[in-house]
Amino acid sequence: MKMVVFWFFSTFLSHACASKVTVHFLYEGGCVRGYDTVSKRWVYLQVDHFPEYLGYEDIGGYIITRLRSYSKSELIPVRGTLKVGFIVERDGSISYPRIIGRKDVELTPMERDILCIIASMPKWKPARCKGRKVAFLMQILVHINYR
Repeated sequence: MKMVVFWFFSTFLSHACASKVTVHFLYEGGCVRGYDTVSKRWVYLQVDHFPEYLGYEDIGGYIITRLRSYSKSELIPVRGTLKVGFIVERDGSISYPRIIGRKDVELTPMERDILCIIASMPKWKPARCKGRKVAFLMQILVHINYR
């Protein structure tokens, strides 16, 4: 069974209210902050310069080469698209990975592994607002297809 994973990036702003960010927003010129209820702090949702992945391979390749093999019984409950969120910290490290719209007790083994892989990613180039580094809430859509 072969698995193909595609990654698409977007800012967290469009889905922020529906997932883990309260409706409280602070506007600072061109930047927007929202309160993240997972990390229990204010993080940026819109910035002047978005975070950049600095790995040697693309993110999809990074994830797929680190996923372990799964039995058919472990793969049956996996949905086709996962919304993965995480914070890119001011130093570029990754924190608070989560599957949007899912409770931790509902996660499959593959989803847990994806979160562990996300948490262990190499540092990113951090987001910037008005020239200073800021913590930024990212959302990635992970599309999984089985062959």
